[in-house]
Amino acid sequence: MGVAALVLTVLSLVALIVGCVWVLMTEGERQRRSGTDVGEEVVASMMEHADSGATVVKAAKFKGEAAAVGAEATFHFSDIKAAVLAGQWRQMLPILMALGGTFGLLIFGSLAVMLLWNVVIGLIFLGAALYATVKTAAAFRRA
Repeated sequence: MGVAALVLTVLSLVALIVGCVWVLMTEGERQRRSGTDVGEEVVASMMEHADSGATVVKAAKFKGEAAAVGAEATFHFSDIKAAVLAGQWRQMLPILMALGGTFGLLIFGSLAVMLLWNVVIGLIFLGAALYATVKTAAAFRRA
């Protein structure tokens, strides 16, 4: 039983990764930038987030070129729900796969922990996973 939970956890992880990559490849807005300005932004953000107790250089100059790649996709529950109710669930398949993979990973992962490692910790994880699933389902129903 524990091995089955572990296999389902791995399959859920694969579904999550494939769904996220699919969403970003088909629906995501991608940005690619390069040059010295990108490097200067990276150095500036590193200086901004430096620990206040540490000694940091106040000014830094970036020499050379850097590259930055970013992707972003946004879906609303109301859009997903409308598409599924209209019978156009195939258009939402990537995000549904990512959502299913996420909840499968949470639930089957907690079952695997409970069955293969520690029952108490597994039950705590399972409780958190079920809480997240119920809250998300309720938000989806209200959308």
